[in-house]
Amino acid sequence: MGGCEGALRCSLLVGILLCLAATSQGAILIAYFNNPLLPGDTQTAYPGSYGLLSSSFSLAQTLHPTSTAAGAGKATGGPVMITKTGDVSSANFELLQLQNTILPKVIISSIKGDPPVPLFNITLTNVEITSNYFSLANHDSEIISITLNYQALKTTYYDYSIRGLATQQNVAWNFALNKQA
Repeated sequence: MGGCEGALRCSLLVGILLCLAATSQGAILIAYFNNPLLPGDTQTAYPGSYGLLSSSFSLAQTLHPTSTAAGAGKATGGPVMITKTGDVSSANFELLQLQNTILPKVIISSIKGDPPVPLFNITLTNVEITSNYFSLANHDSEIISITLNYQALKTTYYDYSIRGLATQQNVAWNFALNKQA
C-alpha cells in the first residue's frame, strides 16, 4: 500500500467523522434514492427525499501492509444503516430488497439553515438494500432500519463563511477496485 492511498483512506475517515459530527449541530438528515418506487416523503420540505432519524456506517483498513495474505491492505466499507419513520413507501424498500435491485446512486445529506444549505453529502454508488428491520416505537409509529451495501463512496464536506460557501472537500473510494474513485 502506498503512502498516498493510506493518506486518502485516512482523509476519507476524517471526512466522514466530520460529517457525522455535523448532524449533532441541529441539522436535518435526509436521503434521496432516485428510484420511481421511492419518490420521497410527501410531508417533507425537501421534495424527493426521505427524512432520516439516523444514519451510521463504518470503514475498516487492514494494518498489515507487508502481509502476503489475500486482502492485506484492502479497505472495506461497512454497510450503511439508515433509520426512518415508517410510511406508505416502507413496503417498496422491502420489494427492492427482495428483487435484488441495484440503485445507481443514493445520497445521504445533512442540511441546515433557511434557505437550506448542505453541511455534507455522502454519495453511495451501485447500492443494494440488503436488509430491512421494523419496530414499533409507540402504538402508532413504525420505525424502519434499512441496510445498504455499496460499491463506491464519496463524501463531500462543505464549510461556509459569512459570504457563503468557503471550501468544499471531496474524498471518494471504490471498494470493489480498492482505489480512489
